Amino acid sequence: MTQGPRCWFCGRAGLRLTDEHVLSEANFGGRLVAPKRVCQPCNGKAGELERQITTVPPLIQFAGEAAGELRPSKPRFPQAEAILQDGARGRAKITPEGARVISFEPRKIGMEGDVEVWEVGAGDEEKFELRRRKQGKRVKAVGRPLGQRGYMQLAGGFGLSFFELWPRFAAKVGLGCASLVLPETWLDSEGGRLVQDLFQRGNAPKRLWRGRGPKVPLGWPELPPEDLLRRALRPSEHILALSANDEGDGTLLEMILFGAIYYRLDLFDAECPKDEPAWLISSARPNREPWEALHARLRARVEER
Repeated sequence: MTQGPRCWFCGRAGLRLTDEHVLSEANFGGRLVAPKRVCQPCNGKAGELERQITTVPPLIQFAGEAAGELRPSKPRFPQAEAILQDGARGRAKITPEGARVISFEPRKIGMEGDVEVWEVGAGDEEKFELRRRKQGKRVKAVGRPLGQRGYMQLAGGFGLSFFELWPRFAAKVGLGCASLVLPETWLDSEGGRLVQDLFQRGNAPKRLWRGRGPKVPLGWPELPPEDLLRRALRPSEHILALSANDEGDGTLLEMILFGAIYYRLDLFDAECPKDEPAWLISSARPNREPWEALHARLRARVEER
């Protein structure tokens, strides 16, 4: 039997616990905090997961759109790998006005006699030439202006690990919400351990759900299921809601991010609180309220327009 409070992300006891930002202020403008719920190693892992999920398509466009409102004093816009029409590669910053190039990968573009000609980001010419000359190479660097806009392909890495990001991120948010409303004993249930396992290792659904059915959708999220929610929410707002799962046992976590991105996760073996709690998350500190009451508030917002 474990003694003392446990980390909700890994289940271990006896560790120093830190506050868990269910949706962090840095990445989402969120201020929903679960005090002293996760250990420091898990907190770091959760932060890296948030960074990854906000710097890959399609969320990246919405994150950039919201960032201007959420962080007007010092915006921190997401970045992505970029491929331009002529094949040049670099990194782009995504802002509400669109993507713009902030750096280029050096690439060889020709020869001048026995001197290699390389294209680099403007301002990096001298540093690049010095580094190559130390390697015994004869080079000439040509600077390419930064800040370019227009068509470019944004990439976030589309291997298996990328498609595991969304269910892992949902598990992180689900555990954070659960820590606010469920007893710690839920962590001892099969459902609690499975969600922890999903967050920690991103296990494939067949292994994760052990024949109970792959109820966690992999890959891309969806649009919110109700037109009302799409119309009512602003780009800087998010919803987290827990409700009794009508399709099976346990509790259903539903999250809507940046007013337009929907994802859901089953929290098996979790008895949903009777008020079916929900949080409307924006720049203000959110209050817990029944999902039905929040839904009515959003309906009234649409009707007032």
